[in-house]
Amino acid sequence: MKNLKILILYQKEWGRRIIKNILRNKKKSWSVSPIKINVLPDIVDDVNPYLPRKIDRANLIIALGEQPSFFDLLPEITSRSLCKSVIIPVDNYSHVPLGLQKELKEEFKKKNVHCIFPRPFCSLSTGPTQEMREFSAVFGKPKLKIEVKNNQVKNVEVLRSAPCGSTLFVAKKLVGQKIEGLAEKAGLYVQLYPCLASRKINRVNGDSLIHLSGLILKREVIRSLSLSKSF
Repeated sequence: MKNLKILILYQKEWGRRIIKNILRNKKKSWSVSPIKINVLPDIVDDVNPYLPRKIDRANLIIALGEQPSFFDLLPEITSRSLCKSVIIPVDNYSHVPLGLQKELKEEFKKKNVHCIFPRPFCSLSTGPTQEMREFSAVFGKPKLKIEVKNNQVKNVEVLRSAPCGSTLFVAKKLVGQKIEGLAEKAGLYVQLYPCLASRKINRVNGDSLIHLSGLILKREVIRSLSLSKSF
């Protein structure tokens, strides 16, 4: 896709950090339009007073809501933007509970809109639409190329960055480190970034999303080291 038009809806610091990283490292051909949604009442009976004044046409929406009522606005915004691809990252289940995810899936299915829920955001590796696949080729599940010399990390190339930017942060930290225990250090550095994923143990998989974020990067470091050539 030559001109990917991305609409990013956000509320507070979690979303703001992700947007900064995307704007800094996106493809030049992409058009990214951030829209801030203010904190909403817990119950929204009428979405119209809270909708953005201007909603541009988009072919990918990324919804970075930090309260369940935020997502009451999403179907109408999606319709007005004529968008058929929606990514709703889940870095905190209190923002997007499982029941709400199910409701949104059913609502979007009626409108022929594709919707995915990467849990956490840095687990994203692909999607059912071309727009999702193009985005996830650049941002999502970390992908690294590690160069090793004399048992030390000489260089780390980030082939795909976590949306929040933690992969780029960790990559710089790994340069010069011994390869022994490198994966464990990578997992620790993710939390030092600091990762904004929830620390709360969830009933979906019996783990916290921040721990999963660290585990994802640890596994990628192990994979990349297995392919690296020492010189």
